[in-house]
Amino acid sequence: MVANHLSDLDVSILSSIMPLVFVAAVEVRETLFMGTMARLGGGYFVERRNKFQLYKELIMVRQLLDQGFNLALFPEGASSNGEGVQPFKNALFQAAIDAEAIVLPVCLNYRRLNGQPLTAQNRDRVFFYGNMGFTAHLAKLLTTRSIDVECRFLPAIPLVKTDSRQEIAQKAQRAIAEHYTSIH
Repeated sequence: MVANHLSDLDVSILSSIMPLVFVAAVEVRETLFMGTMARLGGGYFVERRNKFQLYKELIMVRQLLDQGFNLALFPEGASSNGEGVQPFKNALFQAAIDAEAIVLPVCLNYRRLNGQPLTAQNRDRVFFYGNMGFTAHLAKLLTTRSIDVECRFLPAIPLVKTDSRQEIAQKAQRAIAEHYTSIH
């Protein structure tokens, strides 16, 4: 599963739908709150800053796929402010290609906060991006009474060993971008 990434709630939302192992950067593991949640949730952490370790990471991710685990990845690499779907990093798509897995694009659209439409003026109550301080963000999030989010499952992309990871990443990103409602 690959999805756009907007909020620290994305993991909880997707996990509530089906059992998933989230593939995340080691930087996430090293953060206090989200790192603890990711470790407890069974996340698998990759060292994306070290290109020399990529081959080893791809083998481990492929083994998880071969063992039947449903994996989830936010290939944008970081959460965004909702103005659009960022280009996807494609390296980890190679593990799915090698396993001849299926890529399931999922588009997350946050629609309403406290009964009001989500806008650029209120998005910081739920979106976590850029240089936002986590404590201040969490305080805003915890005072939010309701959040409506749409989780749209798009047509699956079956893979074969001859696929290009760049092309598959672009195809998944385009599919999600076509269904995403930008926040301006």
